[in-house]
Amino acid sequence: MAVRAETRSRFYASVTVLSAANFLVVFDGLVVTVALPRIQAEFALPGVDAQWALTAFALALGGTLVVAGRSGDRFGRRRLLRIGLLVLAGGSLLSGCAPVWPVLLAARVVQGAGAGLAVPNAFAIISATAAAPLRNRLFAAVACGGGIGVVGGALAGGVITQNLGWRWVFLLPIPFALAVVLVAPQVLPDERGLRRGRIDVLSGVLLTAGIALSIVAMTELGHGRAGGVWLPLSVAMAVLVVFVARERRAAEPLLDRALVRRVSLRVAMIGMLGQEFAYQGTVFVGLLLCQQVLGFPPGAAGLVFAIEGVAVFAGSRFAPVLLRRWPWPGVVAGAQTCCAAGLFVLALVPVGAGYVFAFLPGVVLVGAASAVSSVSCNAAAGSGAALSAKGGSYGLYETSKYLSGTLAVASFATVAALGAQSWSVAGGYRLAFALAAVVAGLAGVRAGTRARR
Repeated sequence: MAVRAETRSRFYASVTVLSAANFLVVFDGLVVTVALPRIQAEFALPGVDAQWALTAFALALGGTLVVAGRSGDRFGRRRLLRIGLLVLAGGSLLSGCAPVWPVLLAARVVQGAGAGLAVPNAFAIISATAAAPLRNRLFAAVACGGGIGVVGGALAGGVITQNLGWRWVFLLPIPFALAVVLVAPQVLPDERGLRRGRIDVLSGVLLTAGIALSIVAMTELGHGRAGGVWLPLSVAMAVLVVFVARERRAAEPLLDRALVRRVSLRVAMIGMLGQEFAYQGTVFVGLLLCQQVLGFPPGAAGLVFAIEGVAVFAGSRFAPVLLRRWPWPGVVAGAQTCCAAGLFVLALVPVGAGYVFAFLPGVVLVGAASAVSSVSCNAAAGSGAALSAKGGSYGLYETSKYLSGTLAVASFATVAALGAQSWSVAGGYRLAFALAAVVAGLAGVRAGTRARR
């Protein structure tokens, strides 16, 4: 009985540490959206330039995930997680004290790099847990931490910015990050030297540059600057071609060939593409529609976002129950079908006085179902991978997740703008909802096909 109590207490301690790490990453990535108008006003920035406070974080995070995951396999996942949170805290301190705009941009890059170091190694630590039910519960708990980060970013970010100033949205999370760094060695396993050999630094630089330039191209598309897409996209493709050629000749490639061929990882990445289109469809498109078409004030729009965060929390709690009863591809297929149904409702119902009665249930359905899909895909991404390849697996998976989210936002912005030119602003947003529904549905079909096999 004492051993079981000790195991239970250690489990809850691990849940707390890993959930707190995910919360910090989600919170720091999101909260700037709420503070952006104040940042723009203080530094007298055009709207387009102000968006780089978001893009700089995305570039560093998306570009470092694969190398960070592989480094965790080689040097220790707990160590990389702690280093990532320390870097994130340092970037947050620099952001909160930034005297000029270029310093804030550099600090956001540091924050993104710290998040990129932490994320794949946190998930790899969970995936290395032996018992599948325990893994699923851990994944669900960490997803709950992300849901709380969504709610906190939407609500707390607004309150902090309004009452204390935008700098405090960066400064207040620092003590929490340092507390996680101090507690982690007491509750998380120390996995060092699981993978032998060296890490090809040049391949890592090439892959990071290719991913970062791809994000720049998608961001330019999302901002409506189609002319600015081709140069970064062309350079990104050229860099990635050089990376692939180098990987083919490498005795120890950065991306393990067995890892890339693993079916569960590929299907999880496809499922995550649908999940990101579904979730970003409500978050990005829904918030713009609330304010620009339905006339919600920012506080009310943020409350809608917080309601979706609560739905994410509830779906995360329910996911392990479903995974105990059905295979994960079937759970993903069902969740993505629910997402598609909710998004089709948002796309088909005419925008008018009663639209909110369809909008809120649709947002709740997508939030809960996308959380179920996310937990299932997170668990599947590392399943079947060797213990020494868990970090690399989640580095690749999280990179695809982040690229999918960036692609989704860019696609929605473009489709909404085209729809607004042809019909109306509301028509453009409904067209974006339809696009999200189609992608989510197709991802569910692919996962369902895998489940039948």
